[in-house]
Formats: sequence, structure tokens, C-alpha cells
Amino acid sequence: VSTQSTWVRGAWALVLSVLFGAALTASVLLNCFSSWLDAADPDARKKLDEEELYSLRCPPDKTACFKCRALVDRSCKHCYTCNKCVLHFDHHCKWLNNCVGSINYRIFFPMYSALI
Repeated sequence: VSTQSTWVRGAWALVLSVLFGAALTASVLLNCFSSWLDAADPDARKKLDEEELYSLRCPPDKTACFKCRALVDRSCKHCYTCNKCVLHFDHHCKWLNNCVGSINYRIFFPMYSALI
């Protein structure tokens, strides 16, 4: 075995180790950030009384969520695990213990890609 081929193998091992470490670090950081980021619709935080909710006329771009007792965007879906309305709801991720929607999807997808 020549010394050059040993050096090349060592250099590749170093490069692969650095790439693996970077992917692992990115995955952990993105996991933490996407699980801390609240995917709920900001309008769902404004709670209404029950009689207000029934008597209110909804604007065309809003709908009433009777579980959240709020006016939310039409593209929201109520997550029964988190008990909140999520904008462009994709799914509830049990590993993040958070919903994946339009607010945190840009973070979830690179995290998932880094794991693969």
C-alpha cells in the first residue's frame, strides 16, 4: 500500500466525518427549532365568547373554529392532538410533539432531509 493511497483514504475519512457531523448538528438544531416553533394560526389565539362566535358574520377569507372558539383562516385545520388550529396543516409529528404547517414546514423539511 503506497503512502499516497493511505493519505487519500485518510482525507476522505476526514471529509466524510466532517460532513456527517455537520448533517447531525444541523438535524439536531433544526429539530429543536421546529419543535419550539408554534405552528398555530395567530388568529386562533384571539378567543371569542360562544354567543359572539355564533352571531358573528365571517369575512370571506375566515371561518369559525368552534373547538378553538376563534375566527381562523380558511386554510386552517384543527389538530386534535395539540388542540389548536394550524395554518396549512400537514400532519402532527409525534417525534417533534408539534404540528407541521406553513409556519414551520420550511424548517421541518430540511431537518427531515438531514436525517435521511
